[in-house]
Amino acid sequence: TEPVPRLGTVRDVPEQVEYAVMRAMARSPADRFADAARFAEALKTQLGATSQTRPVPSARRRVFGRRGVLAGAGTLVALAVAFLLYRGFRTAPAGALDANLLAVAPFDVLDPSLQLWHEGLVDVLSRDLDGAGPIRTVSQSVALKHWAGRADPASAAALGERTGAGLVVFGTLARRGTDSVSLRGTVLDRSRNGAEPDLEVTGDERRIGELADSLGVRILQVLGRGRPIGSVRHVSLASRSLPALKEFLRGEQFYRRGLWDSALVHYDRAVAQDSTFGLAFRRMGLVLGWNPATSGVYRDQEEYHRRAMMLNRGLSPRDSLLFLADSLYDFDHDDAVAVLEDAARRYPDDPEIWYSFGEYRYHSQIGNPAALDAFERAIELDPGFGPAYEHVVHLEMQRGRPDLALRYAQAYAAMDPTDVNAPSLRLAALVLESGGANAPAVTRAIRSASALALFSAGMEHLSLWPDSAESAITVLRELATGRHEVAGAPPWVADSMMWPQYLANGLAFRGHLRAAAEADRRLLADPEASPWSPFLYPFLSLSLFGVIPDSVAGAAFGRSLEPGESWEPLTPRHFGGLPWWLARRDTASLARFSARAAAVARRSRSPSVVEGASVLGGLAGAYLTLARQDSAAAVLQLQSVPDTLCSEWTRLSCFYGKLTLARLLAARGEYRPAGDLLDRWWWWGRGPVRILGVLERGRIAEHLGEREKAVESYRYVADAWRRADPELQPYVTEARDGLARLAGRK
Repeated sequence: TEPVPRLGTVRDVPEQVEYAVMRAMARSPADRFADAARFAEALKTQLGATSQTRPVPSARRRVFGRRGVLAGAGTLVALAVAFLLYRGFRTAPAGALDANLLAVAPFDVLDPSLQLWHEGLVDVLSRDLDGAGPIRTVSQSVALKHWAGRADPASAAALGERTGAGLVVFGTLARRGTDSVSLRGTVLDRSRNGAEPDLEVTGDERRIGELADSLGVRILQVLGRGRPIGSVRHVSLASRSLPALKEFLRGEQFYRRGLWDSALVHYDRAVAQDSTFGLAFRRMGLVLGWNPATSGVYRDQEEYHRRAMMLNRGLSPRDSLLFLADSLYDFDHDDAVAVLEDAARRYPDDPEIWYSFGEYRYHSQIGNPAALDAFERAIELDPGFGPAYEHVVHLEMQRGRPDLALRYAQAYAAMDPTDVNAPSLRLAALVLESGGANAPAVTRAIRSASALALFSAGMEHLSLWPDSAESAITVLRELATGRHEVAGAPPWVADSMMWPQYLANGLAFRGHLRAAAEADRRLLADPEASPWSPFLYPFLSLSLFGVIPDSVAGAAFGRSLEPGESWEPLTPRHFGGLPWWLARRDTASLARFSARAAAVARRSRSPSVVEGASVLGGLAGAYLTLARQDSAAAVLQLQSVPDTLCSEWTRLSCFYGKLTLARLLAARGEYRPAGDLLDRWWWWGRGPVRILGVLERGRIAEHLGEREKAVESYRYVADAWRRADPELQPYVTEARDGLARLAGRK
């Protein structure tokens, strides 16, 4: 029942070997090699090669994108130790009062020159004390959010009450003479209704970080009298440099407030002072993923991530779990998510862990609605934790809840944030408040917005809203005018060739297929005109609905059949032809594609290409069987295609396969499995094909007697395509007829 352990944690082996072994040991037979010969071929082919796949460009932060393979014995040992820690951390969620949950309160600082340590000691001591025996610490941001008053027993008890912590540490920091300081702490034990005597350490101000660690050791010695703490270990922020520690703590204060450029300045100074400061390197990588305005003056985000992974040592258990999840994500998204699931069980009140869990869910399966619960939990724990708001508005709109999307957008705007997402979320909030993009105030805001704000509002926050004003199209049409500031925008937003394509996506989703083809005519004719053209490319959707001439679509899709054609991810349009060939019952092309995919899967040295070829080959075989009118065998073949191999570059193909399978199951009366399948996969759809998935979801829900789901689905189709092209109007009529049938049912 456990995930297969990573081979790389115990042996330094090439990536392709590790991939082959992991696939051979997959729990599901369908995910393994078809036979021993293919396993042997995978092991012996280009053993020393590394992946040459191109990264998937994303309009969203690439905080958790695919990174380079980790190298070095030190990293492997650190990962192995972290995995052992992870295995031992599975505990039940905390109750109303957890006797082993400890909150560190901000210390009273009695000298203004030491004010950094008011919050800084929360960061240091929380990490010092976390994971000692049964002790877990409350998230720093949650402790800061719930703290009020002075460092006294009453205020400490109130903090414990608000956080559920049975233990609260509070204290004071004072100057003693010119160069010395005194650090005094008290441990309040709420479960025993008592406080431990004051614990004090005194020393040179230049050693204040070490003094904090010493106070942490003293606290653990006291707690160890009644708990199995074991040997008191020395774990902290893993930097012995006081200047580096100070810079990191200043960066943390800006990070919590979403002030990315300021946070980068201090994290960069921290790593300059201490080149072994893993936490600072990790934060640099995370913050750069937000594409702040000053990101260009620093090294590449991936460099900071790689360096951080090699420095995963001497950290608190909580930080080690976050590092471990980052490391596993490079190899297996599911393993990384599993680590964060366990981290959330161990630290159920930690907003950063819930936020990270949501990010992994969201970016490993773009738009995954399961991520919404994690983001909402992070915001519930700390409404001031700005990063958690980025995807919530989009996900609420995806679930058809614009009222909740507006509430989150307004709450975020009320924080007066300055991060890179603030302008687009403010714009989305204004559009939602106004009921659409036609209000004069909205028009003024749209005309004065930056290119990045328009892109994010139109392509993410408002993209799935079926409002009568078609607000997302209005926003994207303004972006396409080219009048807006592009400074600070990522390259796929700054590239003016892509603006018509973004507009085409909005138009196609709302059923304006011919207008979409006209808007994107340059890239549809010449995808090489922009290096970003594979991103959100509408060619397949427009081909399926007959807007792209068959001669053009056939020639484009046919390129994937050529022996010399590259199968690297994101080749603009070569690999989307499977649904198009199925619709035309082109058995010859489906058969050739299936054979070509099998050859690529055997010979490619890139794991991403192997996975993609395996998925597409499986779909091609199933469609070939279906085109030959053997629907029973096609169902079995579609069910055998491994879900875990579906990725962003095979996203629309995977969704179409699931939609086809759901239709086949429904056609033979198996409505329950068909409905369950679409419930899991409907959100993978993109463009007009997504609307077809929602319509099928409504049909199946009506058969199952799920009136609310059926009404929701039919209404969405009717609203989204209310002004769609004539060939789509029969779907609108069907949806409206469904609503009429259900109107009298209770």
